Amino acid sequence: MKWKLLFTLLTVFLLKGSANVFAQSDPKLAGKWQLLVKSDTEKDGPIVVSSKNQSYKTGEKSYEFTATSVIINESGKQAKTITASYGNGTITIDKDTYNYSFDGNKLLLSQSETKNKKGKSILETEEYLFQKLE
Repeated sequence: MKWKLLFTLLTVFLLKGSANVFAQSDPKLAGKWQLLVKSDTEKDGPIVVSSKNQSYKTGEKSYEFTATSVIINESGKQAKTITASYGNGTITIDKDTYNYSFDGNKLLLSQSETKNKKGKSILETEEYLFQKLE
């Protein structure tokens, strides 16, 4: 009797937990997105110290956002599935948390971190610009 009750409670807990994951994901984010540009920028105050942009061709790299994961497809490579979770305007992919915003059919993921380099506070920003495929 106790095992049956424990099993029932555990099942309800797991189902409720998975429902919360789906409730937190942003429906506008769901689906396939073509990666257009990845940018890495380092700033010392308003001065750009370093900037790198990598552009991607159509079909070269895409991301598919689901309720619990991100599937990354890169031409010539096997697809990678990485755990994802959602917060208020944020997505955590593996251990990296990104802010996200939309502009029409475009998606911007961004992440910033301040690091101390040679006695200066450097703001490092990583951004991914996507276009909706579906």
